[in-house]
Amino acid sequence: DAAKIEVTDMAFSRDGNFLAVLAGPPSCSLSVYTVDSHTHRLTLFLSPSEQFGHHLRHISFSPTNPEIICGSGGGYCVFWTMDSATVTLSPLEGTSTAPNTRFTSHQWMP
Repeated sequence: DAAKIEVTDMAFSRDGNFLAVLAGPPSCSLSVYTVDSHTHRLTLFLSPSEQFGHHLRHISFSPTNPEIICGSGGGYCVFWTMDSATVTLSPLEGTSTAPNTRFTSHQWMP
């Protein structure tokens, strides 16, 4: 229920078909909605039950692939791939964290 959570960040996919919503503590969850281009209604597409265990502050879709999502903040940079056929969100290899490194944001490069 969006009325009961803090929305930390949200982002549309470049094609406008998906909206990712990143919740703050205590859930620190990611929900992805599909967007109906005619009615502009949102439908919950997927919302993984697992929590991240850390507080991400920024979320975005890859500009070249709407099924790749990146989250950053709290010292982490995390990538997921979204499978539209099976309605799942899976972590990709490449989650980054390192001693003395504090990721606070990220940017996609062309």
